[in-house]
Amino acid sequence: MAATVQCRSAAYDFSFHKRMEFMKQRKRYVHVGTGGRGLSFMKCMVKDWRKDCELVALCDNNPGHMEYYNNEIVNELGGKALPTYLDTQFDKMIRTHKPDVVVVTTRDCVHDKYIVRAMELGCD
Repeated sequence: MAATVQCRSAAYDFSFHKRMEFMKQRKRYVHVGTGGRGLSFMKCMVKDWRKDCELVALCDNNPGHMEYYNNEIVNELGGKALPTYLDTQFDKMIRTHKPDVVVVTTRDCVHDKYIVRAMELGCD
């Protein structure tokens, strides 16, 4: 019995350490929903968490919101303008940029649409 417990424990430790190593690596993010709700997330990723995060693309159904975000990134945060995708181009954005994580700050009623699809495409 002790050998089985030891075996499970060792396997768990290895899995845990693998997850911890993955968490230490710089992650690629895309941001879906560029209204007021997501502005603080975007600013943190581009400025405060720059060493851990790389924001690689924006997605929204409103091109004006994405333009505003890019203006903030360039003029206020000293970053580079990001590629933008309409909500109907979500899959294309994922295939093109291969993010690790999808941040969803859309209206609550469509969160599940993007979260589930992101997971189906292999993102967190």
